[in-house]
Amino acid sequence: MHLIPVDRSKKNQEAKKEAINLLNEDEIICIFPEGTYHKDDILLPFKKGAVDFAIKSHKKIIPFAIIGEYKFRSNPKLVIGKPIDVSKMDIITANNHLENVIRQMIVNNLQKN
Repeated sequence: MHLIPVDRSKKNQEAKKEAINLLNEDEIICIFPEGTYHKDDILLPFKKGAVDFAIKSHKKIIPFAIIGEYKFRSNPKLVIGKPIDVSKMDIITANNHLENVIRQMIVNNLQKN
């Protein structure tokens, strides 16, 4: 697995450059738009990195949500949404749209259970 190290205490121009280069080479990167991994049932406010990379590389975002308990031997569900094209949106609109799409994915899947 290829990981891009990120120091969240400072700006990471090299990490950003590497992510955009990978996208420009038609590679796939995975980003948690909240900026961190957590076990809470609520979404944290989204950082703008995911949409910034998508806008700069002209790539679509494939939204996903992890639903379920984060406990040993639990069986969380990975829900994958339809690709989102944010290339013609400004960064704030794109970020709000992505957050709303993922929030709706979570709500829809929790209502099914």
